[in-house]
Amino acid sequence: MIDSELYYDSVDLVAEVTAARSRGGGAADVVADWMKRHGIEAESDGRSAWSVAGNRDATRPTLALIARLDGDIDRYGPSIAALSAVFRGLRDGNNLVFLATTAVGIDDAFKRLPAIDMAVVGTPTGMNPAARGVGDDCAILARAAILGREAVAVPDGALAVPEAVPAVYVGPGTEVAEPTADDLREAMDLLYYMLK
Repeated sequence: MIDSELYYDSVDLVAEVTAARSRGGGAADVVADWMKRHGIEAESDGRSAWSVAGNRDATRPTLALIARLDGDIDRYGPSIAALSAVFRGLRDGNNLVFLATTAVGIDDAFKRLPAIDMAVVGTPTGMNPAARGVGDDCAILARAAILGREAVAVPDGALAVPEAVPAVYVGPGTEVAEPTADDLREAMDLLYYMLK
């Protein structure tokens, strides 16, 4: 379960990204600066911000947690909060990458990252998983199914990860409803459980 400090810090991140975007500033730089203030090594190229968890184990797969920076912050902000909190909570001892990116910046960002074996992409799905390039026996989808979640189609306009990377799309909110604070807390806890 995500603790209160991670929750509130991640909500603050979304507020900082929102403020930067309203001033026409670089949201990616804001994300990288926020991570550094929280003791996480991070980089930014202006369109994307990323962090690679230390102590990587080359024998284990690498999972990317990908949040979208462009588009409607009301729809994508909760995924930024949820995925950044999960990364902070689980990065020690796991092969995790956190990437906050734009649709234009994702390809360049992937060139700078270690090989990614699978991705969780924050997209408004009402916390129902959508998969692209993974079988029904995918561990993350199996855990989601255990929690009674129905699989859905990948939403139109979802951030496209490179085709060679299997991806699960999941996040709070839907195309028609903005997520509440309770939805965000549920998303953080569910993602934490699914990835733990």
